[in-house]
Amino acid sequence: MLHFRLAFCSVFVLVAFFGLSPAWALDVKAGLWEIKVEGLAETQQACMTRALLDTDLSDIASMKMPEGVKCTIEMKEKNSKSVVSHTRCTGTFAIEGDTHLEVLSPESMSMKSTSVMNFGGQKQSLNSSAQYKWLSSDCGDVKPMDLSKPLE
Repeated sequence: MLHFRLAFCSVFVLVAFFGLSPAWALDVKAGLWEIKVEGLAETQQACMTRALLDTDLSDIASMKMPEGVKCTIEMKEKNSKSVVSHTRCTGTFAIEGDTHLEVLSPESMSMKSTSVMNFGGQKQSLNSSAQYKWLSSDCGDVKPMDLSKPLE
């Protein structure tokens, strides 16, 4: 479940970051970001380059998803300070829910998500939240996200 929650949160942060055209890009800095998912002891780091942040991927189909998973995203609100979306994924697992990403400052964001997951015929509610903190303009050893590879 830990691996799934991290992957699930990654999908939503990608949608929030890349679901915007450059004209509506989030008011955040490029570079190394720390992602702390509520309830998980470990944090993730992600390298978000300016080129990556300026990519328009409003069609989730252009992102590679894990084998057997297909997702659609409906953007309900998008501007430089906030993204609200409804996501529906079908396939090897099914999940549907709403996500709100809010820019608190150019170096800080928060995300809240509520959804229902159907995995193996059993439905389960999944509420998650995450805090995003910009660490540095230099990503160091953390490689930029590669959208040509499936999410893991």
